[in-house]
Amino acid sequence: MAEAAPTLNYEQDYSHQVDAPLNFAPTVAVPEMQEDIFTRQRAEHFIQKFTNQAMHECVSLEMDDGHENKHSRFSNLMEAIHSAKEGDKEARKMISENVRTDVVERTIKTGHLTKVNLETNSHGQLIQFGQTMESVYANALMNTPGNSKMLPRSQAEARNGFRIENLHRQGLLEDYNFVVFSMAADDMSQAEMKKAGFFTETMSMAIQVTSADASKLSTETAFVSGKNSGQHPRHDKQAMSKVGQSLGVDYQNKSSAEVINTPVLVHKSLMPNGVIDMVKLYDESLGGTFFGEHKTREDYIKYAADCKTREQGFNSKVHSITEEIISNSHNVWAPTEATKLLHEVSEKHMVDYAINDETIDAMVFGEKAAGHINEARQAHKEGRVADVAKHQSFAEQTAESSSCPNATNDDNKGKNKKGGIERMTCPFCKDPDQYGDPCSPNQHCNSCKATVIGGKVVSKGSKKSYPRLTLFEIYLDIIAKQKSKSNNK
Repeated sequence: MAEAAPTLNYEQDYSHQVDAPLNFAPTVAVPEMQEDIFTRQRAEHFIQKFTNQAMHECVSLEMDDGHENKHSRFSNLMEAIHSAKEGDKEARKMISENVRTDVVERTIKTGHLTKVNLETNSHGQLIQFGQTMESVYANALMNTPGNSKMLPRSQAEARNGFRIENLHRQGLLEDYNFVVFSMAADDMSQAEMKKAGFFTETMSMAIQVTSADASKLSTETAFVSGKNSGQHPRHDKQAMSKVGQSLGVDYQNKSSAEVINTPVLVHKSLMPNGVIDMVKLYDESLGGTFFGEHKTREDYIKYAADCKTREQGFNSKVHSITEEIISNSHNVWAPTEATKLLHEVSEKHMVDYAINDETIDAMVFGEKAAGHINEARQAHKEGRVADVAKHQSFAEQTAESSSCPNATNDDNKGKNKKGGIERMTCPFCKDPDQYGDPCSPNQHCNSCKATVIGGKVVSKGSKKSYPRLTLFEIYLDIIAKQKSKSNNK
């Protein structure tokens, strides 16, 4: 008879001697590995380079380091939006996948599983949705103010990205899962947490498991509750202390950012079901919860399949949101504006979706909007069409939702305020049919891809012969053309 596969048990200690051969260790705290010293040094150089950069100063890492990367054509969502407008299928796919991730994280805060496939380029860089993860981390660091309490989390996530790349190069992720526990912040007030995008009703946390199968990387994420809804106290810290003991990692006195910065390698023999097995361990440490909630436990494997089915139900909305974002490309002239556009369009569409799907907790849109969503649900049941429309409109106006927590979420809640849109001529390729706000410090040419962000020319586009122009010179060019038009009238 075949021997049963080993399983994780929070009462068992899987700790080990760090200097023991890795292939005999069931669990390994990554920061304690000798090679992690070099990985952290590389990460620190990267973090220091991009921390405290100007808010709108975005870069293409592939352009800066001279790497030719045919697998990662877009350094940010803004570039993808403009390329998709011109018919680029790869750009459209990148936007659609970003939208799918957003709608799931915006509407389902606990009791859900997702899986994202990752690629690597010839330099070993991780690529998600057609964008290098280094670009993602760089933009996150540049958009996080130096005094923000979110900064240590952004820095820890960047370190983990470098760690995953390094461990993948060594082939260790074929045998081990890279496990990260991302709890809600523990150094913020309720108001600060809501502003940053945390769902404080359940203090939701994410358990992420990254692994390789035949060199193909993927990340599974499980969203679990850090507390029961309402006024109940948090239980995630207590649970993580026990989970850490089981894995041989001391999480007891660590902040949530420090826990993120302390990933652990867990041998795949202990996790035959992937992230589900970590959810079970978390539930057992709390005395038998289900995804951190005190409710009847279900079959985990069947529940995972149900999560996939639930995500498929978002398909039509993902398509609609993607189309609306691309159709509004003329309003996107900076990476932060692309993020705001995604937020606004996704929030509007998902308020509509939530009215017809009562499995979505209306509170994910904030207390005011939740009241209107519930009123709209009741009106829909009673056939009061006008009331449905009225409350949906109020819900859209008062909604305060977010996808993953970050330091710029509060900025995303405001509407784009732009000056007049005018016809302009690109000073690089001389295309006279470009449209935008001539007073904006952010400009982008749809023809040659020249881009000015925050007053700095970050790309001169495909026309290499044109001289590098400052923002002032671009403005002079625009003003000269406007004067010429006035003189000809």
